[in-house]
Amino acid sequence: MRTLFNFRDLGGIVAEDGRKVKKGLLFRSGNWDNTTEEDIEFLKSLNIKNVFDYRDNEEVPSTAPYDKAGVKYNHYPTASRTEKLLKLQKAGLLKKIRATITYEDMAITYANLPFDNPGYEAMVEAIKTKDVPLLQHCFAGKDRAGVGVAIALMVLGVSREEIMKDYLASKEYEKEFLFLPMRWLPAWIRKIALKRGEVLFTVDPMLLNATFDAIDAKYGDTNTFLKEEYGLNPEDLTEIRDYYLEN
Repeated sequence: MRTLFNFRDLGGIVAEDGRKVKKGLLFRSGNWDNTTEEDIEFLKSLNIKNVFDYRDNEEVPSTAPYDKAGVKYNHYPTASRTEKLLKLQKAGLLKKIRATITYEDMAITYANLPFDNPGYEAMVEAIKTKDVPLLQHCFAGKDRAGVGVAIALMVLGVSREEIMKDYLASKEYEKEFLFLPMRWLPAWIRKIALKRGEVLFTVDPMLLNATFDAIDAKYGDTNTFLKEEYGLNPEDLTEIRDYYLEN
């Protein structure tokens, strides 16, 4: 039985020049912790070379799924959070359940993620050197991986409108986002957690827009951002897009 969630191929997304992202090169998903043998066989069939996992160290129980799938496992903890979220991460379960997390708390994280981020830098380098197929994930595959995927699509010349559409497609998996980390707890506790921390279990345009706004505030436009953060000049972008896009 397949249990891999929030998985999709970025192929077919339309870039601003009208070309589409080729299928079978760039993927995204939720974590691989509960992958079944069927999942592993499916992942192996994709011939994935690189997996970029943006979870923190304590979120990774085992690297066995990556070994079984025969991929290169690139682990880059991406904990660019507010002080409140960082403290909560280290708190006990009861305190976590009682805490209230706001959309503004999470928006600060989204605004900080694109800058000086070694994981995203390594991911963009893999795209540039064509060390693909590659897949990005975090725990749910929506926040840290969501921003990473947004950056990958920026590199390919995809508009923010289309990037947002792909980001919001993760909304289909909201039940998994809540259930998986708390599956051993009673339903009433999960209900409290959802009420107090709804933003942790969903996607919302304001969050990804916080990323876009932070990029514009610091660099003015996407191309300057890609040049300053990832060293991509116009010639690099043309070569990359010619490789990853098709009519």
